[in-house]
Amino acid sequence: VSPDGAVSPRLLVEASRGRCVGLHLGPYDMTASVGVDVGGQTLDHPACAFALRLAAAAVSGTGVDLSDGPVATLPLGNDVAAVDAALGLHYRQVRRALTEGIHRGWDLHPAQLGTRYAAVYAHYLEALPAARERLSRFMEGRAKAVAAGTVFDDAATVRGLTNFFRQGQACGALKPEDVPPAAVV
Repeated sequence: VSPDGAVSPRLLVEASRGRCVGLHLGPYDMTASVGVDVGGQTLDHPACAFALRLAAAAVSGTGVDLSDGPVATLPLGNDVAAVDAALGLHYRQVRRALTEGIHRGWDLHPAQLGTRYAAVYAHYLEALPAARERLSRFMEGRAKAVAAGTVFDDAATVRGLTNFFRQGQACGALKPEDVPPAAVV
């Protein structure tokens, strides 16, 4: 947020006159600027979550994609446990970002590409059966709000389901035949 209260990401996008296609979170610069010391500078710090939500709201509808920041704990060295811990952290942070609606990220080490791939595919493939069932149930109810067990779906949650199928197909985790006809946008 700029000193006059304006939301800076939106101002930057508007100033780019269509040339900006993406924004990324600089989590370490941002957390340091609000007084967080090195022990708390993580992607899942509440300040990062707030910044991403604010940026997402600011650029909503502009076509600009947000990208999560990097995981700075690198899978380096001969300590197998430390390497495994670094890759596990990366995997969990990618899954967190996907759950929060951030479908882009950047990696600092080539080994992180494998955990990103695994996290993205797991995110979509684990949720696919339930998402297909929920969308089918909604469409069978003639696109009216429906409840099944403890799950209630209406137009807003169905939009989230269609986002799931669109993003899953865009990244290659879902094949065209995985996507129900009702989800094709």
